[in-house]
Parts: sequence; structure tokens; C-alpha cells
Amino acid sequence: MEETIEPVKIGEVYRKMEELSEIVNMLRSEISILTNKVDSLERNIASLSVIETKNIPETVIIEEMSKETARQMVLDYMREHKKSDIIELHKNIRCDIRLLVEIIDELRREGKIEEG
Repeated sequence: MEETIEPVKIGEVYRKMEELSEIVNMLRSEISILTNKVDSLERNIASLSVIETKNIPETVIIEEMSKETARQMVLDYMREHKKSDIIELHKNIRCDIRLLVEIIDELRREGKIEEG
């Protein structure tokens, strides 16, 4: 049995090419939209990771020391730096935070340091 080959109509080929061209253009548009969305997600993820690292509490190693030693260290630190906050003092002196607050309150009452 012989196969018969039907003649190809040029108009039909052009129509199919136009359909394929439209599909390719539509896909390019979709790829562009998806690329923009991925870029936006990457920026959001990057900004979230920055925020998360800022919210991670620092670990401060606390040394066991007497109140007198801690008190003297606070006074020495304040003489050298003039200004400080409780967090900075805690990081540098490394005594128990409750003891540090107690010492600061006492030094303020005694007029040896000022709040400000």
C-alpha cells in the first residue's frame, strides 16, 4: 500500500507559525513576570535574614565576683568611658545583671555616677 502525501498549504504553515510566535511571546512575558517575582522574593529573604540576625541576643559570659570587685570595675569603667548603658557595662564587666543594676542604683544614690 502506498502512502499518499498531501500537499502542504503555505497559508496554513504561516498561520501555525503565527500561533507559535504568539505562544513564544506569551511565554517570554510569563518568564519575565516570574523573574521579577523571584527577584522580589530574594530581596525580601535577604532583608528578613538581616532583621533576624539583629534580633539574636548576644551571649554574655558572666564571671563570678564579689560585689566590691564589680563595684570597683563599674567605677573604673565609668571613669574611663564617661558614658555607658547597662548593656555595655554588662558586656564589659560580665557580672550578674541584677548585681550590676544594684551597684548602679547605689552609685547613683551616692552621687558617684549620674543618669543621663
